[in-house]
Amino acid sequence: MLRSRRYALAGWLVLIVATCFVLTRLGAVWADAKTLMMSSPVFVLLAFGGVAAVRGAGRRLAAVALATVLAGGVLASDVVQYHDTDLAPTARYHELASLDARFAGRGPTLFTDFDEYALYQLRDLDIAGPDFLYPPVGLVGIDGGHGGQIELSHGRAAALRAYPLIITRRDPTAVRPPSAYRLLWQGTYYQVWTRRPGAPPAVARFASLGRTAVRCSRVRAVARVAAAHHGTLVAASPAEVVRINLAAAHLPAGWKPEATWYLMSTAGQLETTFRIPRVGVWNVWLQGEIMPSVQVRVDGRPAGSIGDQVAGDLVVPDTMTPLPILLSAGRHRLTVTRTGFNLAPGNGGSAVLSAIFLTPAGAGERQQLLTTTAAQWHHLCGHRYLWVEAVPGRSKRYRQG
Repeated sequence: MLRSRRYALAGWLVLIVATCFVLTRLGAVWADAKTLMMSSPVFVLLAFGGVAAVRGAGRRLAAVALATVLAGGVLASDVVQYHDTDLAPTARYHELASLDARFAGRGPTLFTDFDEYALYQLRDLDIAGPDFLYPPVGLVGIDGGHGGQIELSHGRAAALRAYPLIITRRDPTAVRPPSAYRLLWQGTYYQVWTRRPGAPPAVARFASLGRTAVRCSRVRAVARVAAAHHGTLVAASPAEVVRINLAAAHLPAGWKPEATWYLMSTAGQLETTFRIPRVGVWNVWLQGEIMPSVQVRVDGRPAGSIGDQVAGDLVVPDTMTPLPILLSAGRHRLTVTRTGFNLAPGNGGSAVLSAIFLTPAGAGERQQLLTTTAAQWHHLCGHRYLWVEAVPGRSKRYRQG
């Protein structure tokens, strides 16, 4: 270019190189990715300009060899990217799009999961969600920051009155919405909750993890508020969950623990045991971020395979599609297998496992509500609950609302 006095083109290339150098030194990973994306075609074009120069010098065989090497390098890098990329969870986004068509115009709707694409997929529901540009009205500060989910048990029940609908992930371990909401629809990945007509918000509540029995003093305090409002007590019982201790599982050498999850970086098989209290169909749930297909077996019988299950952030585990299997009461052996290399898209993508648990299939995976009068508050003592609410009596004002 300099010999042919194409100084403007040469200057443009110099600026591209300088810009790339500065951005990759000062920018974050997003800036690096965008810089590489926009500059790669320029450098490939420049390289093939060299091929043209060699060919123009009469060295055709050398030009063909050089072009083959360059094309092979481009193709190899594309194959690596194709193999290692986490593809979009198409099936989950199709379900979100179906919710937008089914419930369009019935918003505003609160979306509790972290997923920036939900802002588009649920665009006809006046959607509000965690870490959006405009945070949910009345619920600021309970979404855990970037990548966090909205914890409904941490907010004021009255603040939810702005949302006729709430969309949550289908996850038996997540806390269900307040008692003013009932389950309207359930799919493979999501649940839609609707506010009961005229249902008043709770005037007092306390949240618990649902792992230990609640103290009578806390129940009594909420009961006093309920009695003052001529109301009742409503408690949410946790779903029946059989948790698997991954720390005691047999893991392949390449599956290294990272913080609270395991990186399944190589082909291998996790093996562990668990105990089921009674016979029936149980759902096997995996949490993590799994792009390549992994096989789940119980006692050697296939429960199913999991793949293309990624979400917005590795920090927040993705609760994946449940795998139902008929089990007898007693001890069982579970294996999770990641297969070896293949040419499937995303085969080399993220494979992170953070938890495995089981729940009874059907209604057994849902959290049940128990209602009692304020005078009988002691009936709630000594039991496990996710939250206990004081719901006021339905006054005329509430019936109209």
